[in-house]
Amino acid sequence: PQTEPAADGAESQAEATPEPEPQAAAPVEDPWLRGLMAEHKGFRKVLADPERYRMQVLVTVIMPGEDGPVVVEHPYRVDAEYIYPASAIKTFAAVGALRTLAQLADEGQRVGLDTPLAYCETGRERCTIDHDESNLEGGTITVGHEIRKMQLVSNNVSFNRLYELVGHRELNEMMWALGFESVRIQHRMYGVQDPLAQRTTPRVELRPAKGKAVVIPERVSDLELPPLPFTPDQLLLGVAYIDDETHSRVDEPLGFAPKNYVSIRDLHRLALAIARPDLPGVPDLGLTPAHRKHLLASMTDNPAESSNPVYADMDNGLRYKTMIGGMLEELPITRLRYVGKAGRAYGFHLDNAYIEDTKTKRAMVVTAVAYANANGVLNDNAYEYDGITRPFLRNLGQVLARAVLVEGEGT
Repeated sequence: PQTEPAADGAESQAEATPEPEPQAAAPVEDPWLRGLMAEHKGFRKVLADPERYRMQVLVTVIMPGEDGPVVVEHPYRVDAEYIYPASAIKTFAAVGALRTLAQLADEGQRVGLDTPLAYCETGRERCTIDHDESNLEGGTITVGHEIRKMQLVSNNVSFNRLYELVGHRELNEMMWALGFESVRIQHRMYGVQDPLAQRTTPRVELRPAKGKAVVIPERVSDLELPPLPFTPDQLLLGVAYIDDETHSRVDEPLGFAPKNYVSIRDLHRLALAIARPDLPGVPDLGLTPAHRKHLLASMTDNPAESSNPVYADMDNGLRYKTMIGGMLEELPITRLRYVGKAGRAYGFHLDNAYIEDTKTKRAMVVTAVAYANANGVLNDNAYEYDGITRPFLRNLGQVLARAVLVEGEGT
């Protein structure tokens, strides 16, 4: 089953906790963007009932201009209803881990991307989880390597390790402080654990080659995350679900209130902040140049061509860049710079990417999601990814690449 569930704060909870934002009365449908989709027959089914498919798209077009970049936003039903972000939310953990490293370095600790990490089991003080055979540079667990695995192939263990390094309270409050107020990271990826276990993170040791180990003690977060900006009924999906523990069918909707969440708009702003921090109004992630370079490479590289880790049996690494297949109908791979992180779970399918034509410097950020689950049963792995959501994202990539990158439209 595609289940994706995993204490010190300077600010008081009242100061740190964002207020839920009220929902918009009616979703905005940008005429230019809707027109592009309407002209392609592949969108007929989803455009006929976008609410059923929870279809949302946000495009920011970035064109080179004489006085600097020209930036225009095109929203289509953005945050009109609840969406589960799946693995697209993992990039926030990468940012949190990099900021944690930088903070420790600022305090005089000799830690960096390649510093070995060791994890304890919960309740134990001897950290024995310290080996990663996929790391060809020493076989150790490191922040740098975990970020690569997580962003290249969406490794769930890597997300969990970064989450445990940063901490439940720390990660959420850090993202809120950066302006991503919709973020609710409530659980690890996969596994069945109660909320207290999800908020509990084990002792972690950073073991530099020289000097003493840096110890992050076991923590139990008491941060109560604010409710999502949806009614209780809007957070119930489907007609039934397969229970994670009993593997039996439960004939009632599945509740998403305790699951991870981030809005489409905040995902979009994150992609802009990573790829184009030069643009006005973009959040400052506070990453060092070296850390940002590492994150960009991890989100850009083709996993099939990665030298560390190596995915020897992978025949198509580009499948992790969901929209790129359609874009390759319009431009050669040699001209496309694609910086992204996709996600897929519970019938939701997302991509969140910055795409640039390296020849013309025309660029765009695209954040898109569709939901397809014809039988209404969650956790049965009978979703319509191949029939509905993957073609939707591929077609979206094609029409946007043609309009923005090839023809220079959108501004």
